[in-house]
Amino acid sequence: MTRDVMTLKRGEHVMVHESKHVTRHAVFAGVVGGRIVVDNSLSLLDYPLDTEYPQVKDMSGRIIRPSP
Repeated sequence: MTRDVMTLKRGEHVMVHESKHVTRHAVFAGVVGGRIVVDNSLSLLDYPLDTEYPQVKDMSGRIIRPSP
């Protein structure tokens, strides 16, 4: 298993999905220590990664998933 399955680079944009719909873009800041850092234009948020796909929540508790 690998934690960097997204293979994104610093500053790269990722699609944010909510209920299978693309809602907005978030800025992928980088993966550090198995954690994904996403800047959703509100603040830099630090999210844990699961074993296969990152499934993270924004500040209001909604699940967001960067597209593979």
